[in-house]
Amino acid sequence: MGPRLSFNSSCPKRDVVPLKDIVVLDLTQFPPWEFSTLVLAVLGAEVIKVEQPSGSASRALPPSFNGKPLLHEWFNRGKRSVAVDLKRPEGREVLMRLVERADVLVEAYTTSTAKKLGLDHRSLSERNGRLILCSVRAFDGDDPDAGHDVNVLSMTGALSLMSEHSGRPVIPGLLIADYAASYAVVVNVLAALHERQRTNRGMHVEVTMSSAVLPFFYHQLAAALALGRQLTSRDDPLRGAWPCYNAYQTSDGKFITVGMPAEAHLWRELCVRVSRPDLIDRQFDGEAVAELAEVFRSKSRDEWAEELRGVRCVTPVLEVVESVKGGVVSKLIENPERGLPMPMTPFGPIGKLKGAPVLGEDTTNVLSSLGYSGSEIERLAREGVVRVS
Repeated sequence: MGPRLSFNSSCPKRDVVPLKDIVVLDLTQFPPWEFSTLVLAVLGAEVIKVEQPSGSASRALPPSFNGKPLLHEWFNRGKRSVAVDLKRPEGREVLMRLVERADVLVEAYTTSTAKKLGLDHRSLSERNGRLILCSVRAFDGDDPDAGHDVNVLSMTGALSLMSEHSGRPVIPGLLIADYAASYAVVVNVLAALHERQRTNRGMHVEVTMSSAVLPFFYHQLAAALALGRQLTSRDDPLRGAWPCYNAYQTSDGKFITVGMPAEAHLWRELCVRVSRPDLIDRQFDGEAVAELAEVFRSKSRDEWAEELRGVRCVTPVLEVVESVKGGVVSKLIENPERGLPMPMTPFGPIGKLKGAPVLGEDTTNVLSSLGYSGSEIERLAREGVVRVS
């Protein structure tokens, strides 16, 4: 192995930076996977984003803020950008020199594309036996490995749980499988790094969206195995079967949620506050849903929110713009362009990281550290193998 890469660190300034000696190559193109490597950057890793000369797909995704693609700006803070054409032999050699000096490589290509680019574990381990390769796929095993969030939700059965009364699936406004797998990438990379301390060998970690999303509906999977059928909204407590775990429309067409499936004392307090003490003993009675719904239709959402202030687990259903401007999320965003903070780690918020790099911003610096001369870098740029800025 060659010498370790040494760049000016852009990680948070903290006494404890757990991954300060770790170099991560980020070959991903979409926000969910860029988020996983961002978490590694927040934890102190030096993350080098390896992009095609045209840029990663996230650079073209809406929405924009001050003329910049907001998701790309959020999820690529603290990273470096090296623009190189991996379809060209000389471009792949640039990547392999990076591999020799890296600890982790994260990619989310299809299996066939990864193999064409030489990103299989065998090829990479020949250049660096301590490298941890993390591959993100949509499905496990021999299933088709190309697919987006909605495809994974539909193939696993999760999408059938998000349906109208007619049975028509409702496309969720959340990327559930994507970000479940994104967190799984972080967990598995950290575990692999710990294992490498013991064995001094790298490994190939494969994260699949289909596996990552399963814990979100284990109760339905259990019912399918035990009962041989899918729970419906009439007998599934998480889909409105219980009055104590439901969403209720208010007089202005908005909604209030009640979420107290295990707290009898909270349910009792709610029933008393809405003047329906007769419902106290009917916490799990499906027929009480309609009766409580009639109560909530008598006032607006905000009137109920004010009247039930102090009753835990009763919350108004806010639109995202309401939450951003004055709700829970507003307390987490200091400056939209600087990105969302990371409450899941005490090692430093995203706001302390350098902004997202310009495409190819670090190409010259990185290639110089890899042993390329100035004239070689100029030639590679002139021939379109790399892009510099």
